[in-house]
Amino acid sequence: EYNYFVVKENDKYGEIDANGNKIIETNYDNVVIYGAGKIGQGLYELLLERNIKVSCFSETKNTGNKKIKDILIKPIDEINRNSLILIAISKKRSSELINYANELEFKYILDVSLYA
Repeated sequence: EYNYFVVKENDKYGEIDANGNKIIETNYDNVVIYGAGKIGQGLYELLLERNIKVSCFSETKNTGNKKIKDILIKPIDEINRNSLILIAISKKRSSELINYANELEFKYILDVSLYA
């Protein structure tokens, strides 16, 4: 069970914790799951249950237009920088994805392993 929730206000998304406190202001355009493995797919199912639209999955390298459950997997460097990037990978490896997302100057990055 995750201890955070995606919220939508005025066609923008944000994050709140289980107590309703804002983690990330409602400023971003899209929800992107960075990590297309088991953790990312599990997160997708959770978001789907909560009627939260995921724009795409993303990986560091080009995946050649592959899809998971009809959702495209895109290279992270092709993603809109105003998207919420949900880091969906093991705690051991999450820092490398966070660092790369920061290098690419994404504004909204959330490591979901911190809330698992």
